[in-house]
Amino acid sequence: RHGNTGVHLSRSEMEADNITLENIDQYGVYSNGGSFNLTDSIFKDNGEYDIYTQRDFIGNITGNVFDHIVRINPENLATITASNGFKKSAVMELTGGTIETDTVIPDGMTCRVTHNVFIAGTDGPDGVTTLTVEPGATLSFNQAMTLQVADETLPGSLVVNGTRERPVRFTSDQLLPEPVDYWGGIVFKQNSENSLLDHTVVEY
Repeated sequence: RHGNTGVHLSRSEMEADNITLENIDQYGVYSNGGSFNLTDSIFKDNGEYDIYTQRDFIGNITGNVFDHIVRINPENLATITASNGFKKSAVMELTGGTIETDTVIPDGMTCRVTHNVFIAGTDGPDGVTTLTVEPGATLSFNQAMTLQVADETLPGSLVVNGTRERPVRFTSDQLLPEPVDYWGGIVFKQNSENSLLDHTVVEY
């Protein structure tokens, strides 16, 4: 393996196109702030994270193929999931924050939620920010963390499109959770609108 980090950005700027980041022990790309554009690149067999963002980033991440963990803020989830390819081994890791634009978690994707995530905003033609979760997806949560739909001033919606054969699962991030590991659940606030849980498993 190459070392701990392939590309380290420390409040700096970078543009990369058609690069390959592989066999790196810890981070393919590590960003501690700044701006980067990453397009049409391949991440392969890295030890822990394909991308690790410690602060909000400004930039464009499109056309890439990931096979391990991509750590981002919820604000960036919509563009990342819509514009890149994910192998079955890939995991999207969400830090705390708010999903403000209509967002889709694709079929079969695994999302690990490390801090509280909120769905709140006025995006889309209906004026309600919506998180849509497609069949077979799994969202696992750290201890006591929640997914909150809407808040006291802004609307939000959660639409879960599970099927009988491929339900969507909301669960603890522990393989064998004890009561101390249980997550905080899905919280629907007073401005939540048009939410749907279809063939959904909520556990632990």
